Formats: sequence, structure tokens, C-alpha cells
Amino acid sequence: MPTRIGVIDALFARLDAVEAKLGMNSDNSSKPPSSDGLAKKPKTSSLRGKSGKAVGGQPGHKGTTLKRVAEPTGTEDHPLPSHCNH
Repeated sequence: MPTRIGVIDALFARLDAVEAKLGMNSDNSSKPPSSDGLAKKPKTSSLRGKSGKAVGGQPGHKGTTLKRVAEPTGTEDHPLPSHCNH
């Protein structure tokens, strides 16, 4: 007859095996992503801290954007190759 300590050790070993199996998903095993179920994965949060500045261009910053013009100063033609080398 097994001792009580031996039985307890065996039960803890089984518990560890079951918990390890439950913790597996497609990220940490070879299981396909379709076996993960319908639970949504948590979003990865940024490790960068908040700076306190507003998003986008800061006040006082002169932006530079290329504007379309009615009459361009020049054009360049880029013809397609006649055949593929591969």
C-alpha cells in the first residue's frame, strides 16, 4: 500500500501536468491557432511611457508638404522592361 506522502506527491505531479496542458496555446506549442478557441488574445501594450505631448504635429511647427502644381517643370518616363530576367 502506497504511503500518504507518496500519494500526495503523485497527485501534485498529475496536477502540474494538467495545469501545463491547460496553459498551452498556439503561441507556446505546436498547436494550430484554430485550436485556441474564441477567446481574444490580449493586446500587447507599449513599453514606452507617456510624454504628455499632444499627438500629431506640435504647435508652432512649420510643416512641409509637396503641393500639386498646374504646370510641372519636368517629367520622367519609366518604361516597363521588355522581358523578365527570372
